[in-house]
Amino acid sequence: QELVGRQELQSLLDALKTSAPKVVEDVVPNLLPMGTVLKVLKNLLREGVSIRDLKTILEALAEAATTQKDPQLLTEHVRTALARQITKKLVSPTGELLLLTLDRQIEETIAGGILQTDQGQQLSLDPDFVRKLVAELNQWVVEAMQQT
Repeated sequence: QELVGRQELQSLLDALKTSAPKVVEDVVPNLLPMGTVLKVLKNLLREGVSIRDLKTILEALAEAATTQKDPQLLTEHVRTALARQITKKLVSPTGELLLLTLDRQIEETIAGGILQTDQGQQLSLDPDFVRKLVAELNQWVVEAMQQT
């Protein structure tokens, strides 16, 4: 995410304009300023999500930007559009997707710790709860990896 700035984004947009000019024109600057698009791309890159499919990213932004301008919420929408791409790298060679599920009470505790602030959503949880949860998750992952 540190390697992508305004100039790099402009180069990516210029390249996409040759194959999908309408998508680029609809989003930048008509629906979103370049700075907001850049924040979304940096959020994705920070999470290890490829931005190679810029057309899909911009199409998702075009859908969401009519009602939302917050970069965090826009990133959520783009993540949904890239769901197949994101999960593809997690699928085993046999086509299985290994996962752990959380107890409903744990999910509710985490959901209850999400606060809406001026900077977007923030997670505020008891540090002891987080330490215990992370320790248990690590143990579950080790056990799951031993079973495969």
